[in-house]
Amino acid sequence: MYRYEVQKKLGRGAFGVVIRCFDHKNKEQVAVKILKNWNKLHKQGKIEIKILETLRDSDHDNTK
Repeated sequence: MYRYEVQKKLGRGAFGVVIRCFDHKNKEQVAVKILKNWNKLHKQGKIEIKILETLRDSDHDNTK
């Protein structure tokens, strides 16, 4: 419900696009990756989420 305000396209690849957004809930800049709706990308997207969660969980001070 209007949480993310799109500000700028940061990049584009074969599988989707990355955009810079302002997160109105947390009041911070975030990058949002949007994957194309292809069945073969679903598994790859889940793998990428696990990698990002591992990186987030390793950064206890939220500085990296």
